[in-house]
Amino acid sequence: MDRTHAAPETNLVQEERIRVLIADDDASFVEALRVMLETDGRFTVVGAAANGEEAVRQVGELEPAVVAMDIVMPVMDGLEATRLIRDRSPGCQVVLVSGSIFQTRGEEKRRRKRSGPHATCSSPEQC
Repeated sequence: MDRTHAAPETNLVQEERIRVLIADDDASFVEALRVMLETDGRFTVVGAAANGEEAVRQVGELEPAVVAMDIVMPVMDGLEATRLIRDRSPGCQVVLVSGSIFQTRGEEKRRRKRSGPHATCSSPEQC
């Protein structure tokens, strides 16, 4: 083969996708959010957790850049999981995602704020 006409070797640098962990006990929501994020092209979903305890464990194992965290989950709620993730993995950003986020009352709102999320949204359009 004539090397003078061969295609030059290129070092294509692919933009790195943002690694996301989804924490929600609603499997259909997890799948819908997974499809939406991966269709976007900027994100890759590295895992899913059905409760806050699983989310904390998976953050340590999978090292996502972002956790999309539901608030109301069994075993450990999203607020406590967010606090633990912020303490143990300060580089991980947590976004609280919940359809009921604005239906909470005074103490719940204060607790949500103290847990330290980086953002909150109640619909995919807000995120």
